[in-house]
Amino acid sequence: MKRLALALLVAAFAGAVLIPATLGTTSTTSISGVGKIASGEGFRSFAFWASQDGSGVDRGLATFGGIDGNQSSFLVLKINCLFVIGESALASGPMIYATDQSRVGKTALFGVVDGDMAVPPGRDFIAGDFTGELPSGLDCERTRIFTRNPVVWGKVVIR
Repeated sequence: MKRLALALLVAAFAGAVLIPATLGTTSTTSISGVGKIASGEGFRSFAFWASQDGSGVDRGLATFGGIDGNQSSFLVLKINCLFVIGESALASGPMIYATDQSRVGKTALFGVVDGDMAVPPGRDFIAGDFTGELPSGLDCERTRIFTRNPVVWGKVVIR
């Protein structure tokens, strides 16, 4: 039953990544992406969308899969903080599902770079902290520097 519920969540999420504008908000800022990033251990899958509506409310979802398809470190976070500056964006929120159940409810944080918006244009990047051990008060507007991982397949878009 858990696998079916997770499959439905991922399927619903995948649709949201492709058509976030159908949420009915008047979005002034949004980010989305799907693909794989290279990390020291192999490749990690990702999919996310987030938007900030005209009244400043941030919302979205993100999933990050395990290394090379191994779902031993799969997680889903509900984005409630989005901060965009130019070609870079930071997003954070509580983990609502994690293979390691001790992380559920803790804050995860990730950043993206849309290489198409950079001058000169370049690669997309993603970086994140999914340990759930961020210092108290740290979110997408108060953060630290991460090691950036290049997107090797897929796309990151900031609008």
